[in-house]
Amino acid sequence: MRQRRWLDLLKDYDCDIQYHPGKANVVANALSRKALIKSQGEVNTTAAMCTIGKVFNYGNEQFVIDAPGESTNQGFIHRFASMFATLKIVPDIINEVKIAIKSDHYLRTVQEDIKKGKTIPEFALDDENVLKYKGRVCVPETESLDIRHRVMKEAHTTVYSIHPGSTKMYHDLKKLYWWRGMKADVAKFVSQCLNCQRVKAERQRPTGLLQPLPEPAWKWDCIIMDFVTWLPLTPRVVDAVWVIVDRLTKTARFIAIRTQYTLERLAKLYVDNIVRLHGVPESIVSDRDPPFTSKFWEGLQKTMGTTLKFSTAFHPQTDGQSSVPFRF
Repeated sequence: MRQRRWLDLLKDYDCDIQYHPGKANVVANALSRKALIKSQGEVNTTAAMCTIGKVFNYGNEQFVIDAPGESTNQGFIHRFASMFATLKIVPDIINEVKIAIKSDHYLRTVQEDIKKGKTIPEFALDDENVLKYKGRVCVPETESLDIRHRVMKEAHTTVYSIHPGSTKMYHDLKKLYWWRGMKADVAKFVSQCLNCQRVKAERQRPTGLLQPLPEPAWKWDCIIMDFVTWLPLTPRVVDAVWVIVDRLTKTARFIAIRTQYTLERLAKLYVDNIVRLHGVPESIVSDRDPPFTSKFWEGLQKTMGTTLKFSTAFHPQTDGQSSVPFRF
């Protein structure tokens, strides 16, 4: 409906719509860009104006933000200007990081190596003996004191964060903090936020239901294939099996291969063991392994007249029949 309304509005104008990349839009208005603080003492007037009349609590003190020029708390606004638009590392988190880093084996090892004089790429210790990665504070993983959860909660649920999405929240956090798997942790945290799930409406069109594959009309018209890799090396110097299953009769063929085989060699094995004995199939169902998504394999099957059908992302049941022979 949104696009329909825009079409109804623009149809009366003789104009051409051209796409303008966001990077090239250097003169964007204030509403379409997030305001950032350039220095610690610079006040973001846009963020301050948005909070006029609000009561702000900091520690044991309470402040009321008034209009510029009438506020009795001008020093307060200048002092805590960075809290209006950007995140800020508070001292107590730094102290907790220093204590908790002893429980993280990886970060503790890096910190000890740096103290011994070793050079660890991208890692360094600052003047306060805080471990940093590319200038960002390294947040350890602990069981008793979950600092990562506290950092994500501060970046998501405070009045100045306004419950951002996972992408925006990740870009805000990665300017100050770092830990392995941060992006996945942020996405999981946002997905578990009850307020976001209840309030934020889904703007995308509902996805359709999964549809079963049609039954093939004849044997070896439709096949499913997959690889079983990293097996023990045999006297024939092979360490993998290429499993090809007929969807109609469930007949399986096993081709011994090596994981280092080129696509040309795999194509020759496919022609010798499948096409020569059973003919060219109409369709092939497989996962999205690099050999199956390569231009060479796509061009070969297109020349033969075979349709490639890839499994749905995060739904391995699509080509599950190729995994059944693995049990034996």
